[in-house]
Amino acid sequence: MKCWYCKAPVQWQSDFTFEDYEMSGDGIVTVLTCTGCNAYYEITLADDPAKSSKQIKKTNKENE
Repeated sequence: MKCWYCKAPVQWQSDFTFEDYEMSGDGIVTVLTCTGCNAYYEITLADDPAKSSKQIKKTNKENE
């Protein structure tokens, strides 16, 4: 995978459960960082895709 900002390779850092992120439901949060510009990515994958998109929006609002 390439970084959206600088196109350098993106490196996997770790995986967490939704529970680790205090999110409801079952799923995984994958953390990636860019090897070029150090951009930080959190990608979620839920068992129920409808819940995943709702949780992403809720998490982003809390982090602003």
